[in-house]
Amino acid sequence: MILRIQYLADNGYLPDYIPVSKAYLDIKNKVTIVRNLVLKYNVTKNNVLLNRAANLLRSIKLEEELALRDLLKKIKYIEK
Repeated sequence: MILRIQYLADNGYLPDYIPVSKAYLDIKNKVTIVRNLVLKYNVTKNNVLLNRAANLLRSIKLEEELALRDLLKKIKYIEK
């Protein structure tokens, strides 16, 4: 998604892309943490890790909904 946002910005479809880009960088970092928690769970079989991953996924879902709404508003705003 970060590459898509960059493409839109490079082609003039998204002039103010920095807030959306930052939101997706944060989401990307959290998804990496989820991946690492699941990998660690596969080794340790500690259910606490799965609970942490599930909670993090729920927060990622909310953040991505907000980021997508913001992206859509910015794209609609420049649409003529």
